[in-house]
Order: sequence, then structure tokens, then C-alpha cells
Amino acid sequence: MGKLTIRRIVNDGMLAGVYVVLTFLSFNVGNLKIGLSSLAIVLTSLLYGPLDGAIVGLLGATLNQFRTYGFTLTTPIWIIAPALRGLIIGIFAFLYKRKEKDLIDNTLIYFLVLILASFVTTLANTLALYLDALIIGYSYTFLILELLSRIGLGFFTCLIVGLCCLPLYKALKSITK
Repeated sequence: MGKLTIRRIVNDGMLAGVYVVLTFLSFNVGNLKIGLSSLAIVLTSLLYGPLDGAIVGLLGATLNQFRTYGFTLTTPIWIIAPALRGLIIGIFAFLYKRKEKDLIDNTLIYFLVLILASFVTTLANTLALYLDALIIGYSYTFLILELLSRIGLGFFTCLIVGLCCLPLYKALKSITK
């Protein structure tokens, strides 16, 4: 393995750890989680691309799921959602880098990509909640209300995370070169 590859693996591991630490700073309101854990995924995706973003999302979510709930039947579905966030943002960041530009420099597209990733993540989490409902047996009406709440919260959170990423990305980009 080359030096760059080892460095990226170490960075992915550290950013997955940052994801877990940021989950400690979040708080739950019912089934909704309010926090900035996705900040680690967004930064990784912008810096290193879709594969690294998905890995950080997958590892961070796996560690958090095991820490919080242990392993359940729906654990694989719950950990896919953050990986999807990293994959989506990373793909757009990669496409911009091919043009020798940064996604973050086009503010409108940057925030639209974050909103898209948040929406897909919300749908994936709602699917996991639906499967939990099948297993545990709570109401499907609850799921519709939960989905609407999650979409609104996801939109708000992605705006906050997006704003926090602007200065962090520029600082980390200059360090990681």
C-alpha cells in the first residue's frame, strides 16, 4: 500500500470516530435525533470522494448502532442510510473535482446536494423504521408523521451542517494536501 492509501484509511477511521463522538453531542426527541454527526460524513465525502464518504458513514453508523442498540435485525438497514449520504455527496464532489473545481465553491449546488442526500438518508431511515414497525408492531400512521418530521428536521440539520462545513473544509483541505 502506498503512503497516500494508508493516510486515507487512517483519516477515514478518525473521521468515523468523529462521527461517533458527534452522536454523543446529539439529543433525541422521540425517534428523532438532532445532532451534527453527519458533519464527519460530509467532510469526508468532500475531501476524499464517494467511497471514503460511504465508508465513514458505514463505520460510524455501525459503531453508533452497536453502542446504542446492539445488533438487531434492522441494524444493516440503519447503517446503510449514512453510507448513502456519503456516497451521494461524494459522487457530486468527485464530478466537480474532475473539472478541477470544488463542489463547495458552487454554494447553490452544494446545498442542493446536501438536501438531496438528506432526503435519501431520511427515506432509508424511514424504511428501517417501517421494518422495525413490522417486527415490533407499532402503527403505520406513526410512520407517516415520523417521515414528515424527519424530512423537516433533515432539511434544517443539513443546512446547519452545510454552514459548519464551509470553514472546516477549507481548513482541512489545506492540511490534507
